[in-house]
Amino acid sequence: MAALKGDTRLRPFHVEMHVGEEVCVVRLEGSLHASEVPEVDALVGVLDDAPDRSLVVDASLLSEIDDAGVDCLAHLQETMGRRGGRMCVYAASGAVARALDGLLGRYSHSRGPRLA
Repeated sequence: MAALKGDTRLRPFHVEMHVGEEVCVVRLEGSLHASEVPEVDALVGVLDDAPDRSLVVDASLLSEIDDAGVDCLAHLQETMGRRGGRMCVYAASGAVARALDGLLGRYSHSRGPRLA
């Protein structure tokens, strides 16, 4: 079965980070499961140089997330808070949005369009 345009179910996990002066954007694509957590955790070290920077996690291309992925994002959010920054998850949908909704306020997230 070939992947349809916009269908992330068959794509491998990919993470990309863009660092701005005040905001960092992390784009997640594919499925965030326990095996991908170390790749996302590695971003925490990159953010050490900007303790008060805000972080936007673009989840528009994230198709799945398991408990380990949710815990990873929760840890990242807590780390940002301790450093004086903030984190929000942007454009989560489907199962990803439901998983994040289950955290009852631990996340700020928007279901807007994918960030350019």
